[in-house]
Amino acid sequence: MTTTSDLSQFDLNLLVAFNILMNERGVTRASRVLGITQAAMSNTLRRLRDTFNDPLFIKSGHRMEPTARALEVAAQIDQALFYIYQAFSQGKFEAATARHMFRIAIDDEVAMVLLPPLLQLLKKNAPETILELVDVDFSNPLDGLESGIADLIITRVQNHSFSVSPHYVFPMTFTCLFNRGHPLLQNNKIDMKKYLSMRHVQFTPAGFVTQSVVDDTLADLGHTRNIVAHLTTFGMLPFLLKDCGLVATLPTVTAQTMVKNFDLVTAPVPFDIPAMPVGMLWHRRTDRTPAYIWLRRQVDDLMTSHIGPGTLVNNI
Repeated sequence: MTTTSDLSQFDLNLLVAFNILMNERGVTRASRVLGITQAAMSNTLRRLRDTFNDPLFIKSGHRMEPTARALEVAAQIDQALFYIYQAFSQGKFEAATARHMFRIAIDDEVAMVLLPPLLQLLKKNAPETILELVDVDFSNPLDGLESGIADLIITRVQNHSFSVSPHYVFPMTFTCLFNRGHPLLQNNKIDMKKYLSMRHVQFTPAGFVTQSVVDDTLADLGHTRNIVAHLTTFGMLPFLLKDCGLVATLPTVTAQTMVKNFDLVTAPVPFDIPAMPVGMLWHRRTDRTPAYIWLRRQVDDLMTSHIGPGTLVNNI
């Protein structure tokens, strides 16, 4: 059993450096977060390796991947630092003066709607903070939260049960999106027969299965739509709608955002599609951290104003 005297010669700052290396997976990036030189960070890594008698991080391409020993102790170190932070925290986050980096992963359907107002909000209320958009596996976002790659993940939660505690779920409805003047669109309305006869572009964010709630609902009704293109990002979507006469069935707020930026129009979907749950997910270790409480409140307000009130879910 480790005693206080065992720790008397140990530099606890090494644990902070280890945690940052686990998040950043690179000496240069970690040195920037810590505000020290790359040489000093390299020396810190050497001391960590000596302390744990293990390489801890191995170079792999442009990243440094943790060894089995590093993965073994990572959760314990992260939890220890969390409790230390809690002990010294005054329970406040002064947004106007705080210098903090928030790491967020957002799938395309939500990013188009949420990111512009979120960045404007941070510019106004928390000008010293930095918003870093990170990539995670949206089909298994828990990995991104457990590893510390993301502080907050906002994504569809269809067909998933997340073991994170807690999270908010917001209902997102659907709308048809067309090029203005589409020959089958009259008075911004369309019936099921015309809908099925149209050429459709299917959108599913990267990391999710190809089948969508739209096609699942149609299958329950005994129909299939004529899908001629499948996209995982929004970049080409408005051009396919405008130049190829296609139709897309998208979340309503996403479609409305595209209408504002392109010469497109919307129409109600001619059948009932269950609202798609969009979740705001976070790890339990940040549940009571003032900075992340503040961030989640801002995101919750924005999601509520753009999508609708969310429901708090506790899984653990």
